Order: sequence, then C-alpha cells, then structure tokens
Amino acid sequence: MTKGGVCMERDLIRRAKAREGEAVAAVAVGMERLIRATVRKVQPFAKDEENLIGEGFLILMECIDDYDESKGVPFPFYFRKRFRYFLMDDLKRSLRFKMCPVEDAASFLADDDVEEEALGESRARELAAMLGLLSPQEEQVIRLFYYGSLSLSEVAGVLGLSYQTVANTKSRALRKLRGVYEAGQTVDSF
Repeated sequence: MTKGGVCMERDLIRRAKAREGEAVAAVAVGMERLIRATVRKVQPFAKDEENLIGEGFLILMECIDDYDESKGVPFPFYFRKRFRYFLMDDLKRSLRFKMCPVEDAASFLADDDVEEEALGESRARELAAMLGLLSPQEEQVIRLFYYGSLSLSEVAGVLGLSYQTVANTKSRALRKLRGVYEAGQTVDSF
C-alpha cells in the first residue's frame, strides 16, 4: 500500500470512529471480502455462515471503536486477528458441546454399491467403538483431524494446544487404534 493509501486508510478509520455514516459504510464494504474469507478459512463447514459473517460486521464496529493507531498495527490486521479469535472460540465452544458424530462417517464412505455402503457403515460403527478406547484429548484430535478435515495447526488452534502436542497426540492415538485392530481384539474384550 502506498504512503498515500496508508494516510487515506487512517483518515477513513478516524472518520468511521467519529461515526460518519459514509466512512463506516466504506470500511464495512472494504472489509466484507476479508470477513467472508476469514469465515471460510477458520470454519469451512459452518452451517450458519451468514450468521458468522453478521458477527464479523459487529466485531468490525467494535474494532473501529477500540482501534488505537498509535500502536502501529494496520487496522485490517487488528480486525482480522480479533475476528479470527472470535471464530476459533466459537468453533471450540460448539465442538465442546456437540462433537461430530462418528456414526455419520459412513456418509463419507458411501458408494453407489449397497454392499460397499453396508461395509462402510459397519466399519464406521467399529471405529466409533474403538474411539471410545482413547483418552478424551486423543478422541478430539482424531475427530477434528479426520472427520472435521482440519489440519494439525487448525486442531491445535481449536483445542488451544501446541502443534507438537497435537501431532504427538494423533500419533499416540493411531498407535493405540492400530494395536487394537491388529490384535483383532473387540471392544468387549477390554
């Protein structure tokens, strides 16, 4: 961004902070793309994407009021960071209360062939029972990584853990699951 663009941005934010209607509208229009992209990146499977976008605009208004340009942080970076924290918190809260059911895993495995579908459902039920053998943290990591399609970094952000902890937890959980599967043990034998 050119030096003139930075001055123009600062002036626009100052005017929006003073609640000038045109300036507030210009900031909102200018940030809409960032809001939508951030929602899609942090919560790609959100069922209420439009609600999250609406929350983004509310947070944008709060950020305009709270922004302190003397800190030297450009407004878009300040807003994006704050909005990402909100989205991560929202995702974390929703996952605590409503984990992605493993029984739905069969829909990922379903094929046109009925026999394949039955086998997929059977394996999904078997996997659901096996996940019960894991610690709660291991189970969350496996669910988020495989069924939530989150990267290890995203899982770390959602659970508030370091990347290394998540990677180690995933490896440990897979070793446990592999051990149970290779031993041919059933869940009832534990």
